[in-house]
Amino acid sequence: MSNNINRSLIGNILKSIRVEKNIPMKKIASALKVSESTVSQIETGKNSATKEKINEICHVCGCSFDYKTDRKKMIDLVLYIYAQYSNLSTDEMNSTIEEVKNNSFISCSYARFD
Repeated sequence: MSNNINRSLIGNILKSIRVEKNIPMKKIASALKVSESTVSQIETGKNSATKEKINEICHVCGCSFDYKTDRKKMIDLVLYIYAQYSNLSTDEMNSTIEEVKNNSFISCSYARFD
């Protein structure tokens, strides 16, 4: 998986968490001491976030994110879905997505799946 896809995946997850918790981008920018534009670039994957920035975003949102563990597990699960996608019926794909959403070791928003 390329760096751009990794950044996009992490950015989408961070944005989903922020939106689900109804936290304004301005609050995240203030906590990170960066512009709202920089936060937007992180959320869209145009700019990568350090693990410290990811942790600060999650802290502001009232959740945790183990950069090494959770990131790898999420990427592995997404890769699994990508690998299976072309061979799955719609029902099987929805079932696979539900499996990911219900996986207890990932504590984050799944708004982007809905």
